Amino acid sequence: MEENKNRKLDKYAGAILGAAVGDALGWPYEQNSKNISKKELKDKGMFQKWIRRDGGRFWSHDEEINPGEYSDDTQLIIATARSLRYGDSWSKNFTKIELPAWLSYERGGGGATKRAAQAWKRGNSPWDLAKEKRADVEKYFNAGGNGVAMRILPHIFKKEGNFDEVMHQVILNGIFTHGHPRALIGATVYADALMYLLNKEKILGYGELVDYLITRKDVWGKFPNIQKIESWFNAAETVLKNKYMSLWDDVAEEVISLLRIVKEGLEQGALDMGNEVLEKLGCFNKNINGAGTVTAVAAIYLASKYASSPRLGLIEAASLKNADTDTLASMVGGLLGMIHGQEFLSASWIDLQDYDFLVKLIHLETVEYNAIKAPIFDYDNSQFKAKLKQIKIGDQITVLPFGQLTLKDRKLNKANLEGSVINTLKLVSDEGQSIFIKTYEKDVEKKDSKKQEKIENQNISQQTVIHQEKQVNLVNNVVTNNNYNPVLTAKKIRVLVNLLPNNISSSLCFTFIADVMLEMERSGNGEIDSKGMKLLYYNWGKYGITAEHITKIKDIIKYY
Repeated sequence: MEENKNRKLDKYAGAILGAAVGDALGWPYEQNSKNISKKELKDKGMFQKWIRRDGGRFWSHDEEINPGEYSDDTQLIIATARSLRYGDSWSKNFTKIELPAWLSYERGGGGATKRAAQAWKRGNSPWDLAKEKRADVEKYFNAGGNGVAMRILPHIFKKEGNFDEVMHQVILNGIFTHGHPRALIGATVYADALMYLLNKEKILGYGELVDYLITRKDVWGKFPNIQKIESWFNAAETVLKNKYMSLWDDVAEEVISLLRIVKEGLEQGALDMGNEVLEKLGCFNKNINGAGTVTAVAAIYLASKYASSPRLGLIEAASLKNADTDTLASMVGGLLGMIHGQEFLSASWIDLQDYDFLVKLIHLETVEYNAIKAPIFDYDNSQFKAKLKQIKIGDQITVLPFGQLTLKDRKLNKANLEGSVINTLKLVSDEGQSIFIKTYEKDVEKKDSKKQEKIENQNISQQTVIHQEKQVNLVNNVVTNNNYNPVLTAKKIRVLVNLLPNNISSSLCFTFIADVMLEMERSGNGEIDSKGMKLLYYNWGKYGITAEHITKIKDIIKYY
């Protein structure tokens, strides 16, 4: 009995680590990763450092992603696992705390999940026709991506002895962000595969998992109990004009068709070479390769094909070109982990971000909901934003859902727009989760410096006019009221002219000397202050005059 329990715990750990490794390996290759790095690793089974272009139009910057760092796929697996520690209140924690907080630290999150999270942050469900915009609700019910399937792994850990409850939780988790059957059925067929592998004690037969799932359409394709989600179903029927049930049935049949493509490919055995099956599934079609159904079935195919060579299978999934590689590899890693436990993981993957913390997730004990009284992690909150901009290495903050976070690192990103300052802060929770959040600021000092320089240049231009007028007075021997009046002699003039650059004409020489004398006169003591030096350099620097020239001319006039 104890041995069986330990074996299952090992499978849990293998699955969650496998999912995170697949995510980290596949993220730089993912079609929407915004990877601008040109160098490709020869060994695609190694974590890599790469550069990601982010920030959109107004805050464009280049962000360095370190080897082993994962994306939103693993972030949302963690969010699900942490919510499940609250028992029956897990869904409340997920929608009211986890999803709203995730918006501030997400890395590569999908549009559907972010839109839904924004609705929950406003206090509304994303299907609420009375409170949300009709267009947004329609987008929600048309969201059929793999953002649900990729995060449901922890439900298997917590309720593995209760199949019906697992499926109920998976559907409930799914509708919090996605409304289309492709997202929900993709998640249920993936969950069914995970549970089968968890309880599989003997060696998995080639194609066995696919054969099993084809016979299980009435299970993974079963429509949920609408008594517990009646408001959601009513909204679905309104938006889709009473066609949701037929759409659900069509998608279930679609999955059967995809599974049969996989079965046919696996039956070829050694002839199943290249990516022909993945091509038929739509893995390289950008219009559909992010669908929950396509990704789930493709993951089931690759896990089945490479069940005896799991490392190769994970690397294959992570490095495919023109595919949704981070999510696909994450789901393949989850399935392979359920087959082999932790033994299939390479020693080189120990550098995975939060490796130890991820293992802890399977041992989280049930706690009372909202036991920590703290604000939610929210960059849109002005006080929280101000605190993040001032926080120093080693400082701590307490926020939900993480508890206490400590700032471990602050890295300045390369901004692509002048005057932008974007920092990436790395905070680590007491439990060991790493959170990356960016702060966005305008370079006020640079902006103020440019503004001051403009003002000073304008003042200098005005001073030039004034000094030109004074030159006329000087030529006419008009004596000012200053205490000091520079004096020139023929001997001094010869020395002064010889000190100046050869390219300055005689007339310019006398004009320059006059300007120096005016500044000496203005000071009242025969010296030239910093403002006068700047004025002279502004007017005469283009002729090769330096500060040294100005100082020497001044000294000769005053002392020689």
